[in-house]
Amino acid sequence: MKTISGIFRKKALHILSALTVMAGLAALTGSCYDDSYILDQLNKHDLQIQNLEKLCSEMNTNISSLQTIVTAISNNDFVTDITPLVENGVEVGYTITFSKSGSVNIYHGKNGKDGADGKDGKDGKDGVDGKDGADGSTPVIGVKQDEDGLWYWTLDGKWLLDDNGDKVRASAIDGADGQDGADGSNGANGANGVTPQLKIQNDYWYISYDNGSTWNRLGKATGQDGKDGKDGKDGKNGKDGIDGHDGRDGTDGTDGKDGTSFFKSVEVKDTTIELTLNDANGTKIILNRVLPLSISFYDSDLEDKNLIDINKPVVVNTNSNISFYFEVTADAAAEISIDAVGSSEARAKVITQAVDKNRKGRIDVEIGSTVNDYYCKVSVFVGDGTTLLVKTIEFKEND
Repeated sequence: MKTISGIFRKKALHILSALTVMAGLAALTGSCYDDSYILDQLNKHDLQIQNLEKLCSEMNTNISSLQTIVTAISNNDFVTDITPLVENGVEVGYTITFSKSGSVNIYHGKNGKDGADGKDGKDGKDGVDGKDGADGSTPVIGVKQDEDGLWYWTLDGKWLLDDNGDKVRASAIDGADGQDGADGSNGANGANGVTPQLKIQNDYWYISYDNGSTWNRLGKATGQDGKDGKDGKDGKNGKDGIDGHDGRDGTDGTDGKDGTSFFKSVEVKDTTIELTLNDANGTKIILNRVLPLSISFYDSDLEDKNLIDINKPVVVNTNSNISFYFEVTADAAAEISIDAVGSSEARAKVITQAVDKNRKGRIDVEIGSTVNDYYCKVSVFVGDGTTLLVKTIEFKEND
């Protein structure tokens, strides 16, 4: 943004003025001077401006994405895909795709680097080092769910408040129901959440929560330069001796740090994605993932259960009973239905556990007086509303 280009204007003009004076002196005296230090400092300032512009852009993207995420949670939306976000061959974040809310990018964020030390002055004995510059600050934007169940923005671990002292809401509010009766009136539309915006102007962070109409100043964006060290005192003349050496200039203080990360961690798990914000509260946001529908069969429901390979016939005795335990993997919001159809030689019954939403249970099979390798089997049907799986368990008589 254009406002960032003036962050170091005063400093740059000072350096350029010094350069002009030195060039004039060189022209008068016919001597050469080394301007590499000044050019190096200007290059560093340009690089710092570019880094700040990128940081501000990524933070605004994260804020917008964070609002989409909490709104998706409120709407019981789920993640269908998550892929690394790569720039110049380096992973810088993730692209998260929701079933209904589209895709968002989230950036890891990077810690700011220390400014370079100032250049030493002339050799000497009595110079005093300069003081370190004050660190720059980066506002830590986050969200937190309040007792009313809604998500609100936080700033540096505290509630972000508007000009009226009210918490700034991140998630939308559902609209009111319409009135009953003949030709009842429509309910009021729900209120939208607010998306804070950040910018850097005149070395400071600013925040707006009215779409850029007004801005409130926050902390300083860039680390201050360290103060120059004091010049060392000249050596005293000895009697008929050699003049003492000039004292060494003190080393410039280290520039303050810039920048911080937005997300502390992003953990991709089997059924969820866990986002941990880099705020004072360490806020965790849990997103449900949609998973391919699948079913597995086990010999028991204990912790040391063994997986049954249904690609091989299960050995059984005639006139016996056998049970299989199953676990269904599916999206958290899916409604699971399961049934089993046997043959004349293997009658089946499904027993599910309502507490597990039909995702766990048992299939009891009654084996008849004969076991035919082709006809003695059970077909299991599993559906989630969009996909139907059919798994067949075949039986073989125990020799």
